[in-house]
Amino acid sequence: MGAGVTECMVDAAQAPSPAVAAGIFSAFLTAHPADGSALLSSPILLVGTALAELVALGQIASCAIPEPQLLSFLDVAISVGHPGAMHSVAVCLRDGTVGLQRDAASSETWLRCASSAGYLPAMHELGETYERDAPASSKLLVEAAEDGADWGEAMRWYRQAAEAGYPPSQLNLGKLFLVAAEHAQSEGSAAAPQVAHLLTEAKRWLHACAATGVEEAVRLMGRIEG
Repeated sequence: MGAGVTECMVDAAQAPSPAVAAGIFSAFLTAHPADGSALLSSPILLVGTALAELVALGQIASCAIPEPQLLSFLDVAISVGHPGAMHSVAVCLRDGTVGLQRDAASSETWLRCASSAGYLPAMHELGETYERDAPASSKLLVEAAEDGADWGEAMRWYRQAAEAGYPPSQLNLGKLFLVAAEHAQSEGSAAAPQVAHLLTEAKRWLHACAATGVEEAVRLMGRIEG
């Protein structure tokens, strides 16, 4: 069975699209059913969790495996400490998908659990959560390092993932610093050294992201340097 799971995972990784990968996973799970306590010791859990993550993260709209079974895969994966499954459940709770009701508090709890395990996408998601909740104030953005501020929390989580080399967080962190610098310049709300520091930080993170080929970061670097 282990060899079959490995072959399935390799085939899915080489698939031209998430939909094709989901079809490979679904066909394997249909041919090799397993549920309940048997999943804990079965390599099939890897396939089921991978498929559930595709659905939970919105990479595919649906699949041949019923939602309750997908949630079962995620539940069992979480029980053995799988941070990707924690992140997926958090997204489902945030959006109210895959049979779960929306629950922002529980979503954040699972994001924090996944983040504490070092899972970079969860750290990034926490940053986005705080950024969405932050008040639209350029002054608060410039002062984002202040403890307890939503902008500061957004930057903190983005920075943790960015420093570990996660391009989406590098991009978002760079954009926050750039917006802060531009607002400070246009409104005269910060001294020149502070504006220069904000621009330096923006360049640092956007350059790191651009180096991975992210086009938006490349465009923003051109705007700064042009």
